[in-house]
Amino acid sequence: MAYRPLNTDTVSGNPGQRNPRRNLATRVLGETSLERKCRVFFVCCLGLLIGGAFLGVERVAVGLVMKNTRGKGRDLVDIMLLRAHIDYWEDRDEYEIIGEEIRKNLQKHQDFESSILALEGDPSPIRVNVIPPTNDAEVLIISQLKEQMKEQEKLREKLREKLRETGQDQELVSDDLLPVNAERRLPEKNEYHYFEPI
Repeated sequence: MAYRPLNTDTVSGNPGQRNPRRNLATRVLGETSLERKCRVFFVCCLGLLIGGAFLGVERVAVGLVMKNTRGKGRDLVDIMLLRAHIDYWEDRDEYEIIGEEIRKNLQKHQDFESSILALEGDPSPIRVNVIPPTNDAEVLIISQLKEQMKEQEKLREKLREKLRETGQDQELVSDDLLPVNAERRLPEKNEYHYFEPI
């Protein structure tokens, strides 16, 4: 008597045709070979580790880029203020040559646009071009910066008071606090906007 082995992969009624409903995952996980299961498990774990590493590096890189961009924005505010002062110097005959030389050196490697924004009714500096905010987002940012400036001034006053009580130098307070700032990213325009009160 001859026995035929039972084939569970075939469709009933047609012994030669494979069952299309049985998917690849079921076949792999249902394998009897321990070696194949270990290989599949190893590949899945390795893929997760590589994907996690890429995500982690991407987060660190974005954080580093944003930190450097903020620092550059802070430096550019100082350069912009220096340019405004140089414009004032150029009106005086004794500073005209020095002012022109410093201006040329500052403009060599600077490819950015800067402007001074002020809300209506705010005090504005003399001899500097001040423009109003162009949209509601800028109005909101300027209002928030004004509030943050008030909070930072209160904090400075508290620190000065503590230093007065202990008899330490009060001039150190302003150096320890970073300037209040805000930022706005516009990926569709490939622009980064840095705001700092002056």
